Amino acid sequence: MWHDNESEVDLINVSHLAWAVSHTIQNKDLLPVTVGVFGDWGSGKSSLLKHVHSELEAQEGYLCLWFNGWLFEGYEDAKVALIGSILEEIEDKKKPTGKAKDLIKKLFRRANWINAVSQLGKAGVSLATMGAGGPALTTGLAAASAMQALPELVKEEDHGDATAAAEGSIRSIRQFRKDFDELLAETKITNLVVFIDDLDRCLPDTVIETLEALRLFLYTPRTAYVISADDQMIELAVRQRFPEVVYGRYNIGRDYLEKLIQVPIRVPELSPQETINYINLLFVQHHIGTKIADVVAKLIEQRKKQHGELILCDLTWLKINCKDMELPASLAEDFALSQRVGDVLAAQLRGNPRQIKRFLNTLLLRLDISKQRGADLDRRVLAKLMVLEYTDKDKFRRLADLQATQEGKPKELQILEGSAGATTSTPDKKAEVGQRKTDTMEVRLPDELEAWTKDRWFSSWLALEPKLGGKDLRPYFYVSRDAKNLTAVGGAMSVAVKAVFDLLVSGSDVKIEQGLSMLLTLDTRDAMIVTASLGDIAKHGDEHKGTAAAALVLAKMANCRIEIAPIVVDVLRNVPEKYLSAGVPVAIAALSGKSADLSTKVRQVFVEWSEQSTNKALASAAKVTLGKL
Repeated sequence: MWHDNESEVDLINVSHLAWAVSHTIQNKDLLPVTVGVFGDWGSGKSSLLKHVHSELEAQEGYLCLWFNGWLFEGYEDAKVALIGSILEEIEDKKKPTGKAKDLIKKLFRRANWINAVSQLGKAGVSLATMGAGGPALTTGLAAASAMQALPELVKEEDHGDATAAAEGSIRSIRQFRKDFDELLAETKITNLVVFIDDLDRCLPDTVIETLEALRLFLYTPRTAYVISADDQMIELAVRQRFPEVVYGRYNIGRDYLEKLIQVPIRVPELSPQETINYINLLFVQHHIGTKIADVVAKLIEQRKKQHGELILCDLTWLKINCKDMELPASLAEDFALSQRVGDVLAAQLRGNPRQIKRFLNTLLLRLDISKQRGADLDRRVLAKLMVLEYTDKDKFRRLADLQATQEGKPKELQILEGSAGATTSTPDKKAEVGQRKTDTMEVRLPDELEAWTKDRWFSSWLALEPKLGGKDLRPYFYVSRDAKNLTAVGGAMSVAVKAVFDLLVSGSDVKIEQGLSMLLTLDTRDAMIVTASLGDIAKHGDEHKGTAAAALVLAKMANCRIEIAPIVVDVLRNVPEKYLSAGVPVAIAALSGKSADLSTKVRQVFVEWSEQSTNKALASAAKVTLGKL
């Protein structure tokens, strides 16, 4: 099986795009520069960034930093999160002394100042009212902390008082830039390259604040920023952030991106032939491990000689170019499978590398499970059924129901294969519409199934080898039964509960707030159902499909319904730390004051998060928040 992380080996033929990004960054005349690497989720953007990162990091004078935007989702201020992360990395890797050390301290103080001003602004507190005798206001945890720290920060910034500080904000931004550039010079960083990944997974405010931080505070002559994102999601975030703008021909999302991104580079979808080649390379990697890098290097070398023309890594090519490698005989069957499903996966999964990898992982896992049960499945049959499962779950489930009542051999499937020309059976011309005749029976298809014959894609699926008519499909559907249970919890929900659940998993700030309001109207049992459903996503999902977002929503739910809070804390404690954003500790901090038992639970999980090393952002947020309890 294959891991789901970014790959350091170019299996999807993007080395030329990586060169373009690297070449742009190394062009001194273009600095400072922001490069946008755009593409759909799972298209290979992060892998491309890894290639560029590895190349530049090896060069003298370059410091390359990696920033995951969603790790700071829900944290007090995304601008400060980005600035603080960069300063921490410089401090950690360059070990500054003397003037550089003083500059680091000064910049951290300015970052705290920015945070205080931002939090008070969000709370609707004017800096001009914060002098002696200013009103006592009740605000959120972050704003309250900012109010408490403000007098000392004003003193450190030497603004005299809060009113003068407000007037000096622009001057502070200019000074921050100057000090930041001086820090890079003092630490002998010729070029600072910051890779910002997963920004499109963040909420609109986080997206905007991160992009604004680049322009306002960090855009100095020695810097380059590489942003990996789905540009359509960024445009949507901009629109949600500025709803007051009247649209029409004016596309604020696109224009905003064009002002921030000087060099856009798009990772294209894999074509059918590229998909087949990618699957072939995955299977080769499956058998030879890290030696796949040698195979890819030879492919890239030959592509250059043939002006970028795609070279298919098939058995013939391997025998000629990789004579010293021992390849198993089963590789021929692997390549035959990629030929059968490559076109379909290219069309239905839009040539998406991550989706393709997950399809193959599921295929191999199900084959292994069947072997443990003593069943030897035909991988071609399983692959064909999985193509239907991935593409049209409704037809897949209907077929599962049909085979379950006919000892695994649904006669309707044989008739459908005949109607698509997939078997030798032919329709009886004298039969009524919806009626088919085989050698042994005459059966009328229900209208629902008769409509399937007019589905062009389904007809092409029926024609795929191997034919399924007459085969016992029970073991295949048994090993695939998890697909039928994907919505088991949702299926047990009432209409009202389902409406709340759908709002909470929508990914929209506005809809989530609506869902939280509606959560208050549910009885305890229904609230528990929603909690369990979100908990399943948080514990068993992944960073894109919902873990990070679900964890943050669960934290907010716990603040709405105190009776579910202990369950939420237990769920969050069992979510892998790498999938939790820094906003989660902030969101559940208030729970510690609800009861002694809950306070113990919250503090215990904060200690665990602060001591782990997998997720620095989470550890830092947990430590800081724990200190405030």
